[in-house]
Amino acid sequence: MKIPMIPKVSTPTRVLVVDDSPTARAAIASAIAAMGATLEVVGHASDQASALEACERLDPDIVTMDVHLGHDDGVEVTAAIMERSPRPILIVTSSDHHDRELIFRALEAGALEVVSKLPHPDHPDYRPRHERLLRTMLSLSKVPVVLRHRRHAHARA
Repeated sequence: MKIPMIPKVSTPTRVLVVDDSPTARAAIASAIAAMGATLEVVGHASDQASALEACERLDPDIVTMDVHLGHDDGVEVTAAIMERSPRPILIVTSSDHHDRELIFRALEAGALEVVSKLPHPDHPDYRPRHERLLRTMLSLSKVPVVLRHRRHAHARA
């Protein structure tokens, strides 16, 4: 499905998809592929080690990050990326994206936004949520980010 309301760009926005579920990675990649040449998935990662390596090797314009990555916490992976290879990160989660604690943790780690995963393509809200997700990725990919250092527990006092 092509989405005509989002303008084409000459150089596609490069996206790294980080999710431990192959099905979820494929769903996000499929949603991105519907954009045509505007967005391009340049890689996938399923845990902290592969996400850090892929960010450094592939240099994506934006990272989509799940919160639950098997044994890894996506918010902690976000913080690690922002310490080593900073770039815009969009948390895309099946958890409650209105959960204030999650939002504050994600923003503190360096994520720019927290959104919910897309519903099944047959769901009546799929198209507007799909368009909103892709617009968000395109917008956030242009946000300048800086190297972030984690605050340690003793530094917070």
